[in-house]
Amino acid sequence: MNKFVIVDIETTGHSPKKGDRIIQFAGVVIEKGKIVDTYTTYINPEVPISPFITELTGIDNERVAKAPVFHEVAEDILKLLEGACFVAHNVHFDYTFLQEELELNHFPLLDCPVLDTVEMTRIFEPTMESLKLSDIASVAGFDHDRPHQADSDAYVTAEWFLHLLEKAGTFPKRTINQLRKFSKGLRTNLYEILDEIYKKKIENKESLPDHLDIYRGIVFKKQHVFDKARPSINNNNQILKIEDLVKNHTLSSEEMSLIKYIIKCLNDGELALVEPDIHYNKELSYLIAASFISIIKKEPVIISLASVSNQQMITETIMPKLKEILHVPIQIQLLKGKKQYLNLWKFEKVLKDDSQNYDEIITKMQMLVWLTETNTGDVSEINLSSAGLQFLEKLSEIPLTEAEKDNPWLKHDFYKKALSNAREAQVIITNHHFLMSHLTNPNSQMININYCIIDDAHLFEKNAIKYFGKRLSYSSVKYYLNQLGNPDQLKILGRIERLIRDKGIFVKHSTELIYQYYLELSAKSDEFFLLCYNYLLKLKKNTNQGKMSCQFHIRENNSLLYSWERVYDAYKNLYNSLFDRLSALIDLYKDFNDNEKLLVEDFAYILNQLTMFKDMHDEFIMQMDQQRIIFGEADLKSAQTSMVIKSQFLSIHKQLANFYMSKKAILFISNSLTIKNSFTFISKQLGLESFPFVQKQFQTQLNTETDVHLYALNDIPNVVDISEEEYVEVISNHIIAIAQTLQGRIMISFSSYEMLKDTYNLIKDSETLEEFVLLAQGVTSGSIHRLAKQFNRFEKAILFTTATHIEGLLIEGIVDALIIARLPFTSPNDPVFAKQFKVIKSMGKSPFYELSLPDAVLRLKLSLVKFFKLKSKAGSVIIFDKRIYATNYGHAFLESLPGVSIKTVSLQKLCKQLEKNKGELDLD
Repeated sequence: MNKFVIVDIETTGHSPKKGDRIIQFAGVVIEKGKIVDTYTTYINPEVPISPFITELTGIDNERVAKAPVFHEVAEDILKLLEGACFVAHNVHFDYTFLQEELELNHFPLLDCPVLDTVEMTRIFEPTMESLKLSDIASVAGFDHDRPHQADSDAYVTAEWFLHLLEKAGTFPKRTINQLRKFSKGLRTNLYEILDEIYKKKIENKESLPDHLDIYRGIVFKKQHVFDKARPSINNNNQILKIEDLVKNHTLSSEEMSLIKYIIKCLNDGELALVEPDIHYNKELSYLIAASFISIIKKEPVIISLASVSNQQMITETIMPKLKEILHVPIQIQLLKGKKQYLNLWKFEKVLKDDSQNYDEIITKMQMLVWLTETNTGDVSEINLSSAGLQFLEKLSEIPLTEAEKDNPWLKHDFYKKALSNAREAQVIITNHHFLMSHLTNPNSQMININYCIIDDAHLFEKNAIKYFGKRLSYSSVKYYLNQLGNPDQLKILGRIERLIRDKGIFVKHSTELIYQYYLELSAKSDEFFLLCYNYLLKLKKNTNQGKMSCQFHIRENNSLLYSWERVYDAYKNLYNSLFDRLSALIDLYKDFNDNEKLLVEDFAYILNQLTMFKDMHDEFIMQMDQQRIIFGEADLKSAQTSMVIKSQFLSIHKQLANFYMSKKAILFISNSLTIKNSFTFISKQLGLESFPFVQKQFQTQLNTETDVHLYALNDIPNVVDISEEEYVEVISNHIIAIAQTLQGRIMISFSSYEMLKDTYNLIKDSETLEEFVLLAQGVTSGSIHRLAKQFNRFEKAILFTTATHIEGLLIEGIVDALIIARLPFTSPNDPVFAKQFKVIKSMGKSPFYELSLPDAVLRLKLSLVKFFKLKSKAGSVIIFDKRIYATNYGHAFLESLPGVSIKTVSLQKLCKQLEKNKGELDLD
């Protein structure tokens, strides 16, 4: 290929068949690795351009009014593309749309090779977080001041395409050859590009770079192993102070106070609760403190966060700052669960599998490139598709423990290297789930760590409870049964039956009987989950966040119990007969070739996953235990396909007590631990009442002139005095007025998914906010995190979300207002809450004041802390729920908010004040 034309088009919509048309075309010509020509034109679509498209592209009806229509420029476009490879970012959209326009206007169709820069980015830049062109331009440092205009998009795509070609040329010869072979299964013409690069490498006899290694045909980056010698500071035999470790720092005296307090707690062996000022960099503070303790104690400190993404945030944003501040290099190891690390033995075998599944091919190609770059082997570094994540399950730990000693990759195993580094590290950063796994696993390979800092402490007990719980979902059952397949299919079970026949292996159960057991389990599972769904639908007690849920007293419900017993009998029949086959195959495992071994390993993995039936059966038997609950959950919009059965402890204080007693010092830290300046609620949740603990709150004082304004509206009816339908109508009108005043970005928090959905639909149907992009959790297509990414792109946007999701959203830039539609009380019909209510009431206490109110206060506080941290200039928090100031318990919310006073105003006064605030910011 010698000529490439990078194309971008802007359109009135996504479907030419529904009347959408092109409004701008741009092409950038590349020859001999350089941009040699550009072509761009607006096109009159002969249909109106919607306000949304104008907001997105900046192209309006006036701009295209005098532009040529498509048939007047079609010849120029065809000439431009003559003899070229058609390249675009998401090429199938541009290519297909252009083809349909050509066909509609009776021009010859395109017949040229195609390349997709989205596909190429996924493969050649596997760790790129976002595939959106504007994000790529930002990362690459390209000038892209007019996103969603074809000429700017095409030029940036051309620059990125040249970068991708250049990077592909740097891959080692072996990797390029593997990519080249796999690319034959792609939907584009990438094979031709890779083939050309490979031939040049053969001609030049290229050798392997020093930073890479090759083993068993796979190229990977050489791994860094931590030194065994721990860092020390020569202080002339004087007592070491934190100032000896920190150099040229810009830390405030207040942050130094936080660091010293954390050090004191750990050094004194305390069990501590700490709520820092939201202006402090708490992550940097506790990392400095942990580094100091690890030096003076000559022991590692483990830091645990709520999620893997939080771990990643610390790695990317906090650790570089830490290195600048500390006098000595500190060895910090990020540690996750074993399944987070690529199993190279399994990967080697999977590479030999000739599957033509597109997503599997892409994932293999991504991993081959990523292995030449990764320092950790942590697969979360790769931006995998949802199907790629499912494929990743095939690369999980090999379940055949008998084969582990024969693992040829043992000395290169990423997880073992991470554990080895953790043993030598000063600071280990992990997540709540892994920490609980380490604590409860008697075979844990982790060293005993005595000093522990738990961040996101407000979520620790909830995450720990989830870890100890069990779940059985319709989607998981169907997924694993589908992976297994019936014996007549060429899936795992069918291939296992063929292997057994080919090897002449004796098994007790016939193929016909296996097939019967398989069909029985599939059918009985369908019946059970449908029965569960109908049970939920009939009760429909709790419909929060778009889901129905309620407690299952399965031993008291004859129809559910009878249905489950039939499911479990079918499971035992199938599992026992399949386990008989697996046992026979394991006896001959060493004599199999690699493909046969891979098949047996996949078979064993599926059988291991199917034990979720036994796990849940054990939970059903234990249901009389008052310390646990079994409940069902399903989406309102789906049938039994969304059905999940969950088992959960109500309290894990005994398990947590064992954790507390196993450590020398534990420090819990979060911006949201206190209610009315008291740690009482969180200490009860964490089971600390039986332990001596210390507590410290670093009080936040916000400057309301530069930080945030807090308003409560006094002209909205009390939410408990009117129907939800009436309340939704009132708040919808208020939201419209506020949005029209601010003309910016607004987040709205709901405690009820039904209220969220109804409010969104009412505002959307009113067509009064057409210039705004409206994004609603569970209503607009895409996950909540995808909606957050869309929200980040627009200057005028409203994001409708639930209170439980706000904290985890990755929101960028200024948010002009956060609206709290209703105080975030958990529904009393929530099955876990309902059972906890009964337990509290049986003790003669008030469930409202003991659980419901403090839980709601912390939820509101979390939302506001999230909003405060987004601010670089003043914004507004607007609370619609009058209960915050009109009830005797409302003060619990107000007194728990960090240094903010609330103003009660009417909508009219609010809009005037928002206009005034906006004007002051504009002047700044």
